[in-house]
Amino acid sequence: MASIDPSKNLPITTPRLVLRMLTTEDGKQISNAVDETWDDLAQTMQWATNRAEFACQESSTAYAQRCQQRFIAGEDFTFGGFLKNNGELVLLVRLAPFLPAINEYEFCGIWCRKPYQRQGYMLEAIRELIHYSSRIMQAAKWYAVYADCNIPSQQLFTRLGFEKERRLVEVVRLPNGKVFSGHLVAHTTSGYARN
Repeated sequence: MASIDPSKNLPITTPRLVLRMLTTEDGKQISNAVDETWDDLAQTMQWATNRAEFACQESSTAYAQRCQQRFIAGEDFTFGGFLKNNGELVLLVRLAPFLPAINEYEFCGIWCRKPYQRQGYMLEAIRELIHYSSRIMQAAKWYAVYADCNIPSQQLFTRLGFEKERRLVEVVRLPNGKVFSGHLVAHTTSGYARN
């Protein structure tokens, strides 16, 4: 798997964001963001089952520590997107090995804090992470999976140029117990335009 030296390759900047690995100092911001965005997360994220647990600063700090350890070890890469002007957490994106032997990765666990939704922040972040992972990690293909009920993710990945590869039948189980079908979508470097 990829080995990233954070001191050499991070942070990543976009016009409005600083993208970097999480640290334990981010725990409070993560817990606040989860609490603020809970109603949306509970509709689309498989892990969003217990608000008290996930909106707790202690749990969020432990989560950030695990993400940092996995990032440094090159196991997978969770990026926090923070506003350039004030350092406020806007979004989280996890880039995980999909087929690491051939440099393919999956965008998963992506979510944007409630006040910043539908303002292009996730589009901006993922565009830059595609460029970054292509350059630094030699990524050649990226995947994402979304449930049919997750219209914002469908729209996001369509705008990014991802194409449907496979229909997935009843594979996404949400916290409310409903099971949804969805799609595996993919994007290659040959189809990538940064701007």
